[in-house]
Formats: sequence, structure tokens, C-alpha cells
Amino acid sequence: MTREEKKALRMQIIKLLDSCGECKYRRKEKTSITVCPNCSIGEKLQRLGNLLIVEEPKRQQPLRQFMRWTKEEEFYLWHHQNVLPLDKMAKRLNRSPRAVYLKLWKLRKKGGIIHAN
Repeated sequence: MTREEKKALRMQIIKLLDSCGECKYRRKEKTSITVCPNCSIGEKLQRLGNLLIVEEPKRQQPLRQFMRWTKEEEFYLWHHQNVLPLDKMAKRLNRSPRAVYLKLWKLRKKGGIIHAN
């Protein structure tokens, strides 16, 4: 949902709240307004409010924080740095984009990857 669509929904909610000002079920406390869910205006408000609630997609696994980089991950980073954008590499490695950026910076500073087996 775009920002403009969300703004339009919020404006509709404000208009509905103004129109139910005389309702005996409406209570206004410091920062919240309670509206009767059984009246037609209350039902419309709940429906519009539910449209604004958007759940963020969940990651399949938590980010790997404070984990050492494996040789395979370093190899992948080094050989894909000019192929994939940073955020795609971060997603595939299950690391934050910042962690990927910093590791690439350190690898470049060292002159690349050298793994003698």
C-alpha cells in the first residue's frame, strides 16, 4: 500500500471519528478513543483500521550476528561483489547489509582472499 493510499485511509478514519462525536458509546481518554464496534460507524472504523495493519514478512532464520565468516562465505562475497547488489548477497548469506559491506571492505583492504589449504 502506498503512502498516499494510507493517508487517504487515515483521512477517512478522521472523518468517521468526527461524525460519531455524539455517540453515547464513544469515550475519549488522554490519547485514545474507544468506539462501539457494534454500530455502523464503529464497524467501518475497524475495517479501515485493519487495512492499515500490515505485517512485515518474517525472515526464515534470524540474522547471523557475531558469527565468524567462513572461508566459503568470504569466497562467495569476493566472487559476487560485482555480480550481485549488496542487499541480495546479505540475504543469501543471512547477514545484515552492513556486515556484508564491512567484510567486503576488509577483504579489499587485505587485497582479496587467500586461503592456503
